[in-house]
Amino acid sequence: MPLPNHGFDGTMRKPYYETAQGRRTSRYIHSSMTIFLVLAASAWAPLQSLRIPTHSLHTPLRNHEVTPVALLDFLGGKKKPKREESALTTGLDQLLRDAPLPMKLAAGMLRPLVGALEGAMRESAADADDLLYEAGRRLQMEPMTKGLSLGRVFSTGSSTSTINGVTQKQITLQCDVIGPTGIPQGNALVQGGTLADGKLGITGLRVQLRDGRVVDVGAGGRGSGRGGVDDVIDVDVL
Repeated sequence: MPLPNHGFDGTMRKPYYETAQGRRTSRYIHSSMTIFLVLAASAWAPLQSLRIPTHSLHTPLRNHEVTPVALLDFLGGKKKPKREESALTTGLDQLLRDAPLPMKLAAGMLRPLVGALEGAMRESAADADDLLYEAGRRLQMEPMTKGLSLGRVFSTGSSTSTINGVTQKQITLQCDVIGPTGIPQGNALVQGGTLADGKLGITGLRVQLRDGRVVDVGAGGRGSGRGGVDDVIDVDVL
């Protein structure tokens, strides 16, 4: 029979707590008890401020007061903020909420395309706003249309092409023309496209008034108007 704390070969055995496995187990129990005591204390009374080394939080060299909420955040309990999703993506998710799994998988492949489509729509809307602003400015510089403004847009069209790395845009807008009193006075056709300098600008602006006159407004407000076969009015602003 071997002696106590001795092996069968007669050598002295180390106590369990002095072995490597025993030390690891001891550290694990110590850490678990510390966290348990902190959480238990916070459930019964406000946790007193603790001072912990700054290197454990990876913060500048100063001490921090630790609260139960901060401790849980440090341990990974804080949720990451959700990334803001676009309206089209959110609508697609709601539409496919109760859809079969194969359809959801297929929709997941379309999400990048939906995001790209919405980006193109936002860019097109911004281009249309720029053209309408420039068209409204030109109307005020044209004597025959001065005092008129552009109203509701009832027709839009756009196209984009890229050739040899050069992008060309074409935009067509049709909108109401409103008088100073807010009464519609006709409609306008606004045509825009990529100019020689690469910027988007107006390539054509035609206003048709209620009395039948048609005014072609050029760059800087220079335009010409015509009222019929026998009535032609040319206007040049110097």
